[in-house]
Amino acid sequence: MTMAADMTIKLNSPVRISTGEVFDVLTLRELTVAENVALEKQAAGKGTLEQDVAFFAMSCGVSPDVIMGMGQRDWTRLKNRYWETLGNVAPEGETSV
Repeated sequence: MTMAADMTIKLNSPVRISTGEVFDVLTLRELTVAENVALEKQAAGKGTLEQDVAFFAMSCGVSPDVIMGMGQRDWTRLKNRYWETLGNVAPEGETSV
């Protein structure tokens, strides 16, 4: 199974946004450092949940409206998939740098 397949979830409840577009699958991808810096700059004055919405929207390549339209069960599954795949990295040994 490829990394992309491991990071794809089928939503239990498809999300329809204002454009009429329907999303029933989301695929996470690993963000670059530059994307994380951009997200940090956009985060000023936003709460943790709003920051998470922006992060997962960028990670899935969708509008924040898609993430905001998700049901709690799918939201939890998306976050869990992230932590299982990208978030729970074992610490590496110290480097000499």
